[in-house]
Amino acid sequence: MSLSLEVAEKMLQVAKARAVEMACSVSVAIVDSDGYVIAVCRMDGVDPLEVTAAIDMAYTAAMFRASGDKILPLASKPWFQSLVISTGGKLVPAEGEMPIEIGGSIVGGIAAAGGTAEQDVACCEAALTALKNHFN
Repeated sequence: MSLSLEVAEKMLQVAKARAVEMACSVSVAIVDSDGYVIAVCRMDGVDPLEVTAAIDMAYTAAMFRASGDKILPLASKPWFQSLVISTGGKLVPAEGEMPIEIGGSIVGGIAAAGGTAEQDVACCEAALTALKNHFN
């Protein structure tokens, strides 16, 4: 199964709504299982660099099939640094990145950037909960 643009856009809406609830602004990116961008948004007031950060974070979650808290401990490993270099810096281990799972398969990654780590994580979790509810 793959992640459709329609579902990705709904996830963006939920993530943005969660950011509004927390009185913060974020950029949110959703990529497919190969790391290609499906949807991205930047809320008002978010630094433009946060868009690139969110895209790269979502890519990282999709490629490692893991969330930032699982990837961060790997960041200091020499082999990880080699991957960062070989991908042109596209691997960004950080809180606020998570894989997207549908039917037991990882179909992509989502990331939020621009808030605190806790806010970014909460935005992603809200979107993933909405996705889970969509498919149940």
